[in-house]
Amino acid sequence: MLMNPKFKNRDGVVLPLVALLMVVLLGFAALAVDAGSMYLDRREMTTAADAGALAGAKELSDSNGSNVAKAKQIATEVSEQNGADVGEVEADVKTVGGMQVIEVRVNKTKDTYFAKIFGINSTSVGARSVATWGYVKDFSGGSIMPLFSFDKDFALGNAVLKAGKLEAEVVGGSVVINNNYGYLEFDGGMSIIKNVLAANNYTIPGDIVDEIMIGGVLEGETGNKQSLIGAIETRMDKALAINVGDDGKIAARKQFMSGLIPIIDYDEFIAMNVTIDYDKDGNIKKIKVKTPLDLPISYFAIFEIQDIVVDNKNNGSSHALDKTTYEKVTSIQKYGSENKGTIIGKYTQSYVNVEIEDINNNNQDNPNPGGYAAKWFKLIEADYIGD
Repeated sequence: MLMNPKFKNRDGVVLPLVALLMVVLLGFAALAVDAGSMYLDRREMTTAADAGALAGAKELSDSNGSNVAKAKQIATEVSEQNGADVGEVEADVKTVGGMQVIEVRVNKTKDTYFAKIFGINSTSVGARSVATWGYVKDFSGGSIMPLFSFDKDFALGNAVLKAGKLEAEVVGGSVVINNNYGYLEFDGGMSIIKNVLAANNYTIPGDIVDEIMIGGVLEGETGNKQSLIGAIETRMDKALAINVGDDGKIAARKQFMSGLIPIIDYDEFIAMNVTIDYDKDGNIKKIKVKTPLDLPISYFAIFEIQDIVVDNKNNGSSHALDKTTYEKVTSIQKYGSENKGTIIGKYTQSYVNVEIEDINNNNQDNPNPGGYAAKWFKLIEADYIGD
């Protein structure tokens, strides 16, 4: 039988085609492997740059912006610890928009796997992050406790927020207030205060948040609120329930018991809230303290609640956490002659997670000159650089 000459024997034609397609497929595989590796490297560099910038910003914050050389050194070391190549980190401190910032650039050069086939022997992957710091002057969120205290009583370290009805007297020609803390005033009354202190997923109402800024004036009540003991004990129980592993448990529980509180200008507070009536001979007849109180905010501080006096025998709470281990106390503490409802704690230099509304309104001028005020530090820019 004769074959049609138009149809020739094509045995073996598929093999060259398969070989050609294999080259193409291997090329795509090479690109996929190397692209995947580059993606992982890029993520690692982002982490390195972010970590370095934040560490540098914290050092600038701790030193009020003075330890520039140390901030750059720390930023470099932390970036290298998080994956950046040694000698491939650039840290620079500069001023942008009136704010001191630290910029960190990291780089990593890595040999390719299969892309060498196409003449690509290595890739360079990097990232850039910028962080800054400042004093808390206003905010739109974060952890705030509905408490206040006076600037005359503020100092870092252990603190006692004395409970009791706020009363004034004249001593040596000056007006003296007999207790040193109170509560912010809310339209919802004690219910909101209790829920915030108990960490019941309540937040400060928006109209109050708008007023919480340095120079703002809030309304408040005195510290005679013994009914809040249960709310604070609930917060203690929730802190004790936090279990994130031994390494982070203490820090997490401590942070849970801490929050931002406004510190009130004592002299201005007296001028705004205390009136003195005199008799015809110039003797003091009556001292009146207005309600609700006007609270002129001077600055903010971080306060950690550690205990609360729960009875008239000066006993602390059985729900309190040990001040060292942050486990439940094994014995109830006694607190001298402190009134029921008095809060025991400390002012710390820890940082609060606050959402800054306008970074230029939260500048690096200390609102408490010569002293401490609550600070923040955060990333403000981050992007990729490299191939």
